[in-house]
Amino acid sequence: MKEAIKKFLDGGRDGRNILADTTVLEMGFDPKFVKRFTVTHKAGNGKYSLYDNKNMPVKSLNGVCELDFLYGIAREIGADTTAADNIMGRRSCAQALIESINKKVNDGTMEKNT
Repeated sequence: MKEAIKKFLDGGRDGRNILADTTVLEMGFDPKFVKRFTVTHKAGNGKYSLYDNKNMPVKSLNGVCELDFLYGIAREIGADTTAADNIMGRRSCAQALIESINKKVNDGTMEKNT
C-alpha cells in the first residue's frame, strides 16, 4: 500500500476532486479498499454543480472523493487526523491529512495490516 499511497499523493491532491475508481485502482490500491469509497455523487446548484472531465455539467458522478479517500488512507495506516478534524475547508483538510500521511509513510511506522 505504501507505493500506492505515494502515487496517489504525487497527483497534487487538494481534496476537491472526484476520481474514477479505475484511476485509483491503477495506482495499486486494494479493490476492496477502493470500493469502500466509491459512491455516486449527486450534483446540486451553484457551487454544488458537478462537471465531467470535458468541463460539461452532469447530474451525478460515480467515483472516489479525494478528501474521503485521504481520510480513509490516514485511518488505515494509523496516521493522526486531529489537525484535519479541526480545520474547515477541503483544501486545508487535505493538506493536513497529506502531511500526516507523509509523516507516517516516511517514518516507517505504518500499521502492519496495510
